[in-house]
Amino acid sequence: MKHSKKGSRGPRLYFSHFQNRILCAFLLCTLIPIFIIGGISYAVSYNIAKDKILNASISADAQLHTQFDNRLQQVENIADTLQYNMYNLMQADAPMDTLAMLSEIRSNLSMFKTSFDPAYINIFLPDEHMASSESLYFFPVSKLSDFQIPKEVLENPGTSSVWFYQDLLSVPFLVNNSYHITNSVSCCRVLKHPGTDSIKYAYIIYLDASEFSSILQEIFHDNQITSYILTDNGKIVASNNPSLLSASLDEEKLDFLYNKGDSLKKRAHTNYHTTTLRNGWLQVTEIPDSYIMQNTHILIKSILLTILISLPLTILVVVLISKNLTRRIKTLSRAMETLQLDASDTNMKALVPQDRAPETFDEIDKLGITFEKMQHSLNDNLQSILELSLTEERLKYQLLQSQINPHFLYNILGSIQTCRPLESWILPIRC
Repeated sequence: MKHSKKGSRGPRLYFSHFQNRILCAFLLCTLIPIFIIGGISYAVSYNIAKDKILNASISADAQLHTQFDNRLQQVENIADTLQYNMYNLMQADAPMDTLAMLSEIRSNLSMFKTSFDPAYINIFLPDEHMASSESLYFFPVSKLSDFQIPKEVLENPGTSSVWFYQDLLSVPFLVNNSYHITNSVSCCRVLKHPGTDSIKYAYIIYLDASEFSSILQEIFHDNQITSYILTDNGKIVASNNPSLLSASLDEEKLDFLYNKGDSLKKRAHTNYHTTTLRNGWLQVTEIPDSYIMQNTHILIKSILLTILISLPLTILVVVLISKNLTRRIKTLSRAMETLQLDASDTNMKALVPQDRAPETFDEIDKLGITFEKMQHSLNDNLQSILELSLTEERLKYQLLQSQINPHFLYNILGSIQTCRPLESWILPIRC
């Protein structure tokens, strides 16, 4: 069987498309799972990384919370001791008793400075008190307004401490041995006379706010995570980011942070972890989503690198597999296109694997075997038809040969001899 060139291009084009379809199918079935697995892996790993970063920050906050609370408790203990000393000082009537109590208070102040390292402690006594004009540790009550004490502190006297933040505290040179001016976290107690509204005495214990900032910077040295201590009026008194010191938050953010108390909450693209300190202020840690994303860049790069490495290998394997598969199909198609009934068995060897056991044959191998059997069957049938045709022609020849016998031949020759004289007589008549 022969086909024209036009007819032979059709199957080639078809099988070219078929091979493309095979490649596309293999690539889709391979690449789609790779990208899906990559996406799921990234999502799961991102959540795991996020949980670990948040848990690490919460754990660090817990340690800081304990450290800050212990420091605030030390100040409360100092305030309690001073409360007892001030009560005894106010009860002393004799000058000698007063001098003895003042000496004891100074000794305690020196001990507090050595043991607990407060920035400064000052005590306010009635203007008529003999020590009120010392101007080193003791000051008159009338000078309270010079120390930037919040109005609400003076309006809520009592034995409980009131905490506030004070900018630019100037400590006397004799106490500080320098002209250092600092921001301070202050603990104040004010006691008033029961029957009147006049202040009986007051004292303030100052802590250098920079010591809290140093602790925050030591724990959260990466400025992408912001940690700070926030007062109840929205002022930042300490932070690992120096640019935030003494800054004030807006009312909306302040309400958001104080609303749910100690918890982990999210606003916009930032995670907030808040804990309440002993004095009622908040310790806040801000963890932006961008920081979590940045810490997953290594994971993203690993996934992309894995995909980029596996992609060429996958395409190569797919091409080899599809090429092997389409090559066998093309061989079978070519054998069908060039089918010749008198083809030798040599032309069919490519369709049947010779180096594998029959139980390992796949569908294409079995299809080739079936086609080979069909061709053998067609060849056998054709051979049978040819043999029958030859036999028929042979019989016809024998039949004709049997009809030619001597008697029959003699009659024919006699007839010819009779016709020759008649022919010589008839011709003159016609003329």
